[in-house]
Amino acid sequence: MKNSGIGSDKFKIDTDGKLTRATLIVPQQIVPIEITTKLKEKILMEIEGLPPLPNTLTRIISLCNNPDSDLGIIASEIEKNPALSVDLLKLSNSAGFASRNKVNTIVQAVKVVGLKNVRNLLYVSGVRKIMDGRYAKLQEVWNHSNMCSFFIRQIAGRGGMTRVADIAAAGALLHDLGKFILLSLNQKLFIKLTNYQKDRDFGSSTILEEISIGISHPTLGALLAKKWDFPPDLVQMIEFHHRPFMNVGGVYHDLVELVYLANMMMDCIDKKASFFTIDETILHKYDLADKKIFEETCEKLRKLYEIARMEN
Repeated sequence: MKNSGIGSDKFKIDTDGKLTRATLIVPQQIVPIEITTKLKEKILMEIEGLPPLPNTLTRIISLCNNPDSDLGIIASEIEKNPALSVDLLKLSNSAGFASRNKVNTIVQAVKVVGLKNVRNLLYVSGVRKIMDGRYAKLQEVWNHSNMCSFFIRQIAGRGGMTRVADIAAAGALLHDLGKFILLSLNQKLFIKLTNYQKDRDFGSSTILEEISIGISHPTLGALLAKKWDFPPDLVQMIEFHHRPFMNVGGVYHDLVELVYLANMMMDCIDKKASFFTIDETILHKYDLADKKIFEETCEKLRKLYEIARMEN
């Protein structure tokens, strides 16, 4: 329990001679009391050693954060990066930004997508460049994130959240940022935790990570996001995507809920979680509280994603 931040003072056994009662107080936010494993020290050192986002991207991000920036200048900076240009054109012509005419130029794409979505695309691009360049490509994590992002665009309307779908979809692409660090440094342990989660029908892997390592992948991801100066909406989606109840009342709670729900749908498809472990309030909000409807929706979206992936 010590690794998870639950001290011995939180555990108590009382008896009156007839009845014995054991009490465990679990704090709402589990913060490790001290670094108790070499693995955790290594993880935190690894984060410190990661390079900043490329200057070429941070320059464009700064322009996107300024509402008075010239769109032509932003477009010309993006055009210098062929891979980024392709991603932006693909996004601007996707179903979420469907327009009458096909978008063929970067300046058109910037206008169609909007500065906030361009900015989020830059963060995703920067992270992929650093992670894929530093570690062995962990395509499974990216595949999960891409599918989660796709699910968000499909289910947002069910909860009246269409207006934030684009931002939540970007958050979904980055929500498992911390997994790259865990998988890269101790892949065997992470796989063991994942299998244990499946066998014991845990709703989330974060508790197991905190107990065995002393820190969870959402917390790691949030540390990385803050290191790279991500905006608060992206930071919170990364940090609370397994625990939306810790963000209730927050400015970005709707975004956090969307990423949480899409992630849980993915985990149910992959047999890592059960329908009954999902927050009931959120299920009701998205009209998915009926188990049959939930499972049918998951399967329908899975098939749609496979079709979309084949078309791309």
